[in-house]
Amino acid sequence: MQRAGSGKSAFRRLTRYEINYALQDLLGLPWDFAKDLPPEPVSKDGFQNSAELLQMSAAQLQAAREVFRVALNRATVRGDRPQSLFWAASMDQASTDEWADLEAQQQKIREQHASDAAELERQLQQFRKQHSNVGGLQYVDRQTGLRTGIRWEYYGAKYAWPALQALPAPPAPGGRVAEIHAGNRLVVELGDRLPDSGPLLVRVRAWRADAEAAGAASLKL
Repeated sequence: MQRAGSGKSAFRRLTRYEINYALQDLLGLPWDFAKDLPPEPVSKDGFQNSAELLQMSAAQLQAAREVFRVALNRATVRGDRPQSLFWAASMDQASTDEWADLEAQQQKIREQHASDAAELERQLQQFRKQHSNVGGLQYVDRQTGLRTGIRWEYYGAKYAWPALQALPAPPAPGGRVAEIHAGNRLVVELGDRLPDSGPLLVRVRAWRADAEAAGAASLKL
């Protein structure tokens, strides 16, 4: 390292943000480990990483040791391994009630116009047109092109996905999916069995609805 007019730089301690990034990289955890360390002194030219100001005092050494101790305690699991829980949320299964409702509506049309084949076909075509794009957050049957809106209300976790004791097989890529437009939010309710701490791994099968659409596609969990 060279500094203009002052020769080589001396050895120095790590700054707060360097300690924080080092611990995050070493432990694989995203927490702010160094938030309790004292702030860095600022040099005359406005830098906070000047070697002549970053000496290690006894108080700074003790503070750094405490940060390292807390970081290792947070990263170390003691006792028995906690039970792993798994959830599998299939949009085909999630939309069962909505598709059953659509089928009931179509069956009613068939019964009302059973004696007039031409009128029956006209009514069914009108029904399919009405449900070819309902707008907003919607389930889509990729085989028939029908769509139905997604409704969600909280009923005390009554309709939450059940927790499983073993890792389930990924849902088969069926013909019914959820179509999420920009600004929409899809709620997947997992109930009250989520642990208070620990890693949560999520795997999502998703793709763009329109391959020709401009702009980058994104999905935020």
